[in-house]
Parts: sequence; structure tokens; C-alpha cells
Amino acid sequence: MDVDAPEHVAHRYESVSNSLKPLILRVFLTALLLSALPVCLSYYKTVFGGIVQVRENTTTSSHLRVDQPGDRTADDAPKAHAPTFAVCIVGQVRTLVRKDIQDHIYDAVLAPLLIGGKVHVFLHLDKKGVNVDVETELRSWFSLESLRVYDVEPHGRVGEVGCVSAGYPQVYRQRECLRDVQAYGNRSDVEFDHVILTRTDIEYYARLPPGETWYGLKRNLVLNGMVIYRDEVDGNSVGSGREVSFMTDAFTIIPREALDSFATMANAYENCISTHPPSENTCGDRWSWSECRIQMASASYQVGKLSTAAGEVYRGTIFRCEDSACLSIRRDYCQTEPCDVARRSLASSLVGSQIEFTDEYRSV
Repeated sequence: MDVDAPEHVAHRYESVSNSLKPLILRVFLTALLLSALPVCLSYYKTVFGGIVQVRENTTTSSHLRVDQPGDRTADDAPKAHAPTFAVCIVGQVRTLVRKDIQDHIYDAVLAPLLIGGKVHVFLHLDKKGVNVDVETELRSWFSLESLRVYDVEPHGRVGEVGCVSAGYPQVYRQRECLRDVQAYGNRSDVEFDHVILTRTDIEYYARLPPGETWYGLKRNLVLNGMVIYRDEVDGNSVGSGREVSFMTDAFTIIPREALDSFATMANAYENCISTHPPSENTCGDRWSWSECRIQMASASYQVGKLSTAAGEVYRGTIFRCEDSACLSIRRDYCQTEPCDVARRSLASSLVGSQIEFTDEYRSV
């Protein structure tokens, strides 16, 4: 039997061992790589996936270059928020039931504000002349935030001897509409920049400026549809802070900062406006008029007069019962009050006419 010598056995074992070393090393390295693969993949996703995510966010949210965050283009400049308007329309329904009147109000007031702005409409009406059909028609006219129909009952000292009561129902509705605006803003987290306080029955002679042009107006500025300054009456200038002799209650633009003052106008009636006016008051002979409440609410603010580019004063004419469509609604005053609007196309009053804000009304 051929038996290997011990040195031959040792040599063969060493040869086999040496030949296995590369194989064992490859197996070991393969196992090591397989065990590290999940960690590597996770790291790859974190790093490269994060870069992709940053790139996606950069592409969709802005045009800023990541490596130069301070470098902005004109398109990247921060843009002011769209101005938000509340439009309070108050009073007896009167000719607001007419489709042409609705279109006229939309064309003159609402549509311009929607150019770059947001509009919320609040409608507060007297019960007189409102039925289910009228209410349905009004709700279909514009997307209303609020439509309230109610009788105005005396509150506080209204109706007492020696206290003014004329004009209280309209001023009460104005107050309730403005409170409605405040409540809606608080409830919906909406901050109104301006409130347009107007009536149901006005013919407008010019369109309001586009909503996008309202930026930069003074925040203490109250704009009114018909203002007579005291110097225009007396012929004496009293400087830039001109005193107001008369303001209409038919159309007023109120900044957010003055809303609280206007939302308490009816309080004066309820606390008793004396039928004997003080010897000196800002309203003069119009002390008992509802217009005086608008004027007094504006006392702490700059009052501006709305006018067109041609310098024409922004006027409004009250519609009443000038046609059979209006007369068909049973209202006592339709039988006694005369018509004060000619029978003509409403669109003709707006041709080429638009209000412009003058530089004196801007803060910058």
C-alpha cells in the first residue's frame, strides 16, 4: 500500500488550503455586500431622493435658484394679497326686483371690484314688498353671504318725546349689515379691506375702480358718493383737513379701520338724539337727518369725494316706482312718491365713465 510520507501530506494540505483562500474571500465579501445593501439603498434614497424632492419643490413653488436664494426676478417678487370687499346693500327692496337694475348694480359696483379683488355681498331688506318669489329672485342674482329680511322695531329710547326717530329704520339696517360683515369675518377668518355701504335703489353714474387699483389707499380714508365741504359752502378754505358740511347716506366706502365707528351708528338713536340740536354741530340744519349719522361716524377720518377722471362728482339717483313692474309690488309709498328717473337705458349712464382715485387719497 502506497502510503504518503508525512511531508507529502503536509504539502498537499497546504496546496488545497491555498487554493480555497480566494473562494472563501469572495464568499465573505459577497456576504458582507449583501448585508450592507439595505443600508446603502436607504442612504441613496435619503440623499438622492432628497435632492430630487428639493428640486421638485423648487420647480413648483418658485423660480428661485437653490444655489442663489437671494437672487429674485421680477416675477418672483412678493405680490400683495387680493383686496377683499364686503358690499352691504340695505333698504326697502323697491326696484331691486327689476332685472335691469340688478344688472346695473353688478356692472357698476360688483364687476369692477372682481377685477383683482374678492367680493362678498350682504343684503338687508325691509319686509315690505318681499315675498318668496322676490327672495328667490334675489338669491339667484348674486352669490350672497347673507340675505336678511325683517321689520325694524324701535329699540331703546326711539319714539320717546324729544328724541329723533326719523331715519332710524335705515340706519338700523346699516348697523345690522355692518355687524353681519364683522361676524362673517370673525367666523370665516376673512379680513375685509373695504366695506361698500349702499342702498337698494340707486342709479350709478360711474363704475367703481377695478379691485386691483385699491392698493395704497389711505387707511383712514372714508369715501362718499356726495360730499359737500364746508369751504364750498362758506367760501373759506380750511386746509387739507377740510370739514364736511354734508355727506349722503346712500353710498359710502369704509376702510376696515373705521368699521367699528360705522357699526354703532344706530346707537345714537337708541340713546336719544335730541330734537333740539346743539348750537354748534357738524350737521347744521340736517341734525335730525339719517345722513348726519354717516357724517358723525366719519368725524375722526379723512373724508374724500368720489369723482371721475373728468372731475365729475360721483352722483346717485334714487329709483322709486317709475314703471308698472315696480308698481305691481304693493307698497303704500308707490302711490305717493313721484318718479325721479327718466325712462332711458341704464347702460347709457355708464358709457366711458369710471371713478378714479386721486393721489391725495393714496398713502404712497
